[in-house]
Amino acid sequence: MNDEKNNEKKVLEKVLEKMNEAKIFMNKKYSRTVIIAVAAVIVLAIIGLIINGRQEGNKESQTIAQEKPVHNCAVGTFSKTIQRGESVTFDVLLEKSRLWPKYRVKLGNLPREVIGTVSGSEGRGDGRATINISVGENAKLASYSLVIIYEENKGNDEFEPSYCQYNLIVK
Repeated sequence: MNDEKNNEKKVLEKVLEKMNEAKIFMNKKYSRTVIIAVAAVIVLAIIGLIINGRQEGNKESQTIAQEKPVHNCAVGTFSKTIQRGESVTFDVLLEKSRLWPKYRVKLGNLPREVIGTVSGSEGRGDGRATINISVGENAKLASYSLVIIYEENKGNDEFEPSYCQYNLIVK
């Protein structure tokens, strides 16, 4: 208990000592006006740094928004189980970005004995593409993850991709 009181006493003594040093500093040759002016300059510098940091962040956000479109694709039914020799048809819903309304849709690499076609593969604005997948008689029995690539034309034949997934189970 005495140790705690001694520690508190030492802390209080140090605080009083620092306060006295501050009084001496204030009473020496520096006037309140100078001290207030220095404090104001420091505050303004901090505010300037904060504003500059926010502007830099906004520039970065604007750059990202200009470079990266926000376009999405969605598949209504996430997966389908079919037999060899069968086919499945499904729709992909396309939501355009605010930047590049012209699009194209294609399929990623397909496994052997799996053939895919895309109807409505090009267009403008929001849309819908229909995909037909046919599985050959010699296809391996497996679960396949099919990638649907939805690209928006940025101009000059440059495309920005977005991806959807469809799971095909061959039994």
